[in-house]
Amino acid sequence: MSPGAPRARPPSALLTSLAAQDLTATRDFYVRDLGLSLAVDEPARLVVRVGGASLEFRQHDGALRVAADVRLTFRCNDPGALLRRLRSLGVEVDVPPPANASNAAFTARDPDGRRVAFTAPPRSKDA
Repeated sequence: MSPGAPRARPPSALLTSLAAQDLTATRDFYVRDLGLSLAVDEPARLVVRVGGASLEFRQHDGALRVAADVRLTFRCNDPGALLRRLRSLGVEVDVPPPANASNAAFTARDPDGRRVAFTAPPRSKDA
């Protein structure tokens, strides 16, 4: 920080905004299937809460190009239970082999084709 610059509080919240072609399918995946809290449900926009952050999905008409390197990662206390739930709902999932360098317990694709990874919380060094 520059010595003469005034101090300011850091940002206090995170809102990540993504485009979606089908908000109904997006709502079903993130709210019904994953169990996230629905904060805003409007005709062209929905917002779900994830801990202290929010994900906003905006209606996008026309072709939507999802970047191959985009991945949303969620930590969950019991990824195995969520994996069984998603499979029972017919969501296609990919479970990496145990030797995989990634710590993702499994991944799925949201309705727009984004990779969504689910991991367990990091283990403490004492465990």
